[in-house]
Amino acid sequence: MPGDDEAGFVVYTLTPRSAEWARAQGLARHLSGGTSKWHRTPVNKEDAEMRRSHSSVPPEGSLTIYQFVRGDIFVEEGRDTEANHAMANTGSFYSYGLGGSLTVVDPGRGKIYFAYQG
Repeated sequence: MPGDDEAGFVVYTLTPRSAEWARAQGLARHLSGGTSKWHRTPVNKEDAEMRRSHSSVPPEGSLTIYQFVRGDIFVEEGRDTEANHAMANTGSFYSYGLGGSLTVVDPGRGKIYFAYQG
């Protein structure tokens, strides 16, 4: 569980209907917390929340899943590439959660990426 000194990475696949709905909407306003909690990608490493929990991440370049979980887990090859692309480019949405989690919704690929580190 997030906050229990563990790390993990999960990829969820949206149904085609859900992915189409997400692509057609201004998605951030429909998600819990709205635009105050959900932000458009690319993921901003200068975000105050990111700086508090990831002071070891260098400010240059884009944040990667591996950096977010501090290299504490194995991420299946290819899954990290998809998530990193969603995090570094426009068209997706992200939110930081309690306990050190990051959720990225990528409507273009029909995926949700969830990473946590405690």
